[in-house]
Amino acid sequence: MARDRSAGPEAKPLRLFVAVDVPEEVKDNLRSATARFRDRIPGARWTNTDAWHVTVNDLFDRACAQLKAYAALSARNKKNQYLLAGKIRCVCGRTRSGEGPRRGKYLYYRCSDRVLSFPLKGRCTERGINARVADHLVWDKIAGLMSSKKLISEQVNRWLETREEKSQSSGVDPAMVEKQLVSLRVQENRYNTAY
Repeated sequence: MARDRSAGPEAKPLRLFVAVDVPEEVKDNLRSATARFRDRIPGARWTNTDAWHVTVNDLFDRACAQLKAYAALSARNKKNQYLLAGKIRCVCGRTRSGEGPRRGKYLYYRCSDRVLSFPLKGRCTERGINARVADHLVWDKIAGLMSSKKLISEQVNRWLETREEKSQSSGVDPAMVEKQLVSLRVQENRYNTAY
């Protein structure tokens, strides 16, 4: 967002826009279309046709919104890594976000109600969850699930069964498809030799 540096730190953002130049043939058409109105409206100030352009009005607003979204999601805004932030919920139904008082010495997942209701007092009274303990428990469980040969083989068997069911439920006879493929290959070879 551009700011007028001469006005000091309290300066308001400058309103910027993007202008796209119009091709000459379009300008000529516009000149002829507006020529009859120039004499009919006395006192009107008409811009020079060489300065005509197309402006995207809401581009500034969209760019500002996108910059704010990028700033909110920027990795440099995070002082600590909270692996489960936004993925676990409080008993009140809101998500839990990471909070690290004392410069990251103690990391907690706290209910986002306190952030969303600030400066008022939050309604949720649930205490925080130690982030290091929660992350450790969750990732240990995930590692255990991913290294379980029994679970992996069960999932592979379940996947194979669904593939078989899909192929059987399609109602297509594989022998008939193979016969059609052979016929198409013969026809393709005939065309290749002809040309």
